Amino acid sequence: MNWQATPQRLDPLGGVTAQYFTWSVALVAVIVACVQSVRHAGDIHSAALEGLALLCIVAAAAVVMDGSSPRRFPFGRMRHASVHLLALMAIVLDRASRSTGEGQSAAWGAVCLAILLMTIGSYRPAPEIVLFSLASSLAVAAVAVAFSGDLTAGQTAVFAIDRAAPIAAVGLGAAAFSRTLVNRLTVWQQGSDERAAITRETIRAELLAEVSRDRQELIEHRVGPFLQELLDRGTVTPADVARARGLATSLRRTMLAEARRSWLDDLADTVEDPDHLAERMTPEQRTAFGGLISELRAVAQPLPGSMLVTLGSTGAAATARLTARFGATHSRLRDSAYVAVLRTCFRHASVTVEPSGIAVELEFDAGV
Repeated sequence: MNWQATPQRLDPLGGVTAQYFTWSVALVAVIVACVQSVRHAGDIHSAALEGLALLCIVAAAAVVMDGSSPRRFPFGRMRHASVHLLALMAIVLDRASRSTGEGQSAAWGAVCLAILLMTIGSYRPAPEIVLFSLASSLAVAAVAVAFSGDLTAGQTAVFAIDRAAPIAAVGLGAAAFSRTLVNRLTVWQQGSDERAAITRETIRAELLAEVSRDRQELIEHRVGPFLQELLDRGTVTPADVARARGLATSLRRTMLAEARRSWLDDLADTVEDPDHLAERMTPEQRTAFGGLISELRAVAQPLPGSMLVTLGSTGAAATARLTARFGATHSRLRDSAYVAVLRTCFRHASVTVEPSGIAVELEFDAGV
């Protein structure tokens, strides 16, 4: 099992769809912090510290909202860690701003962290979520004990568990969601890859058969009769030499076309790939790039002959550039979704959509 796999990487469009839910949850966390801070304003003896605590929660919510953007793909480990650290800082600052032993006042920071963790299962792997959530819950329990004041041991234990339990519970739930979704997506993608491989081999076999038929027809209907004519006449004229040269050129072109034909030739109008870099793309990269081209043809309907793919390399890094021109403006092109999908399997991906066309730049490993 791949312990680093995430739902966002396996299903980038699912992460794009979850963006608005993530924003809503982040806003709810900020609202809860503000409301609870006002409700328990009577316990505050340092407004500055309480204000800093609220700013920390706002920052944590902003980190989550920004990380859910397709243009920030993927939601990384450091971003995940920063959410926990900012929320823990908010909890400490909130407790430091209030009287020692006030049990009610420490609740909102832990609750807000638990709310923010509701969406993390869509972006991070299960083991990481479990580790960070348990670490944060223990840290919250330690803060609760440190600021327990003159509470009894039993009251302190209840106080600590009450504050730490929501974080651990939500974190474990998010981890279970992440693991379940990763397992199901992995099984589905494996089956999809097998079907795609069968389809590719079928198409390749059909293309090879077509090229072989063209070559056979050339030999049977042009080369064969010409040679038979030469045998029957027993002499070779300058015209025969020129005709033989032309037939040899046609045969050579047919055989070269068979050898050099790329999977991109059936997708784009023009392919400039002198080093055959398209063949060095992984199956995942071919699927993503080919899917983008198919989507553009279906949605934007580019001008005939305008779709150009150019590939080049610098050392071990290869680049692929796709350009196409449109006859009319197309607002349905989801450039942010395209970027999210392409970044799952390419080193770098950028998509620029203009009223008159689109430009896509990709970078991948060209190998040796």
